Amino acid sequence: MAVPWELLISTAGAVTATIVGVVAGGVAGRHSENRKWLQETQTSAYERFLQAFGAVEMELREAFLERRRPAVAWGPFNAAIQSLSLVANPEAAAAALQLCDVIEDFSILFTGAAPG
Repeated sequence: MAVPWELLISTAGAVTATIVGVVAGGVAGRHSENRKWLQETQTSAYERFLQAFGAVEMELREAFLERRRPAVAWGPFNAAIQSLSLVANPEAAAAALQLCDVIEDFSILFTGAAPG
């Protein structure tokens, strides 16, 4: 019995093409999912940072206008900046750190010491 080589080669080619297609699709899908996860995580970190920054800035501004010592909750602000630093691109992280420096300088006006 003769082996039909044409049939065997075409079947092997079809199986190989299917396996390559599945692997390539899996890699592309995983890359897309990773990019989506990172974008959602970055957006969430930016949002938390901006909310915490807004709360700190508002309290410092109100305390300044009312000529009182500020009562800032530094925990959420520090947690937000740490979270942002884990996922932010270098430009966003640098901008956030500049905002932190401004907040620190402004806070020192009230207390004479860096915020804690």
